[in-house]
Formats: sequence, structure tokens, C-alpha cells
Amino acid sequence: MTKNKILLVSAATELFLVLIWVAWIWYREKPFIGLPSRVDLKIGLLFSIPLFVVNFIFFGIRTKQIPVLDQFIKFRDRVVYPLAKMMDIPTALIVSILAGFGEELFFRGVLLTETGIIISSLLFSVLHFGFQVKTFPLVALLYFLIGCYFAWLCQYTGSLWPAIIAHAFYDFVIIMHLKRILVLSDKFSENNSSPG
Repeated sequence: MTKNKILLVSAATELFLVLIWVAWIWYREKPFIGLPSRVDLKIGLLFSIPLFVVNFIFFGIRTKQIPVLDQFIKFRDRVVYPLAKMMDIPTALIVSILAGFGEELFFRGVLLTETGIIISSLLFSVLHFGFQVKTFPLVALLYFLIGCYFAWLCQYTGSLWPAIIAHAFYDFVIIMHLKRILVLSDKFSENNSSPG
């Protein structure tokens, strides 16, 4: 997949989710979310920290001692690395912001309100994985729990903004971190494969 295709697919998908949210708030006569406050920004950044810890535990630590967790590394290597490899900083920033807005407005704005935490989080997980749920069931379960975490954050703060900010910030940092790992591993491979 090329960088432009990633941007196009991301923009189309997230815009579709935002349009559903706009139609829903119009139909339900709900208010727009307004602008984020400094408190929303601080809470969003603060509540992204547990996501980084979880990511490090499941995707960063070698899990050879716990074979059942090996699917997290396989998911990272087969699904996430190829996407991160294609992105530069502007692409990652745009994709992350779009995902933060589109997914939080739809899953936590619309579905959480209409269906509750369990259904909205289950759909968040399933729609991220599609047919790969069978291949990576523990990763899908982790995404379900992350969906529950974002839902709790929205209910705890009474605002969608902290979840939008945490989601977008987390996605951007993780993409850039993985990109850095790939660049370093490519340089390492080049240095070790060169003669002499």
C-alpha cells in the first residue's frame, strides 16, 4: 500500500464515520462538541500514558517466554509494521488525527450513547480487524479493552475531547516509534550485510 492510498483510505473511512456522527447529532438534536479546553488536552495526553504502557507490554517485549502472546508480535510484524513503513511524519499526523476524530465521534459519540460500552467496544474491535479476528483473537480482545477504556474516559470526563486527543496522540507516537525502529533495523541490516 502506498502513502497516498493510506491517506485516501483513512480520509474516506474517517470522513464517513464523522458524517454518520453529524447525521446522528442532527437527528437526535445533540449539540456539537465545541472546541477542546486546556483541561481536555491535559487529560487526553495524561490518559494516553496507559495506552503506551499496554503497547510496550504486549507489542514491545519479546514474548517467547509466553507463547500465547506471540500473536501480538506477529500482528505488529505482519499488519502494523508495513503500514508504519509507508508513512512519513505528515502522513502519520494526518492519519492519526483523522482516526482520533472519526473513530471517537462514531464509536464513543454515537455507538456508546446508543448501545453502551460493551457493544460499542466490541464493534470498535471487530471493525478494526474484520476477518483477521480469527487470526489475532487476543489482539482483537485487547482492542475491545482499549475501546472500553476510551468509553470509560468519555463517561468519566463527560466529553469526547480527551478520548479524541488520547487516541490521535497515541496513534501518532506509536506510528513514529515503529517507523524509527524500522529505519534503525534497515540501517543495521545494511551495515551488517556490506562487505568488509
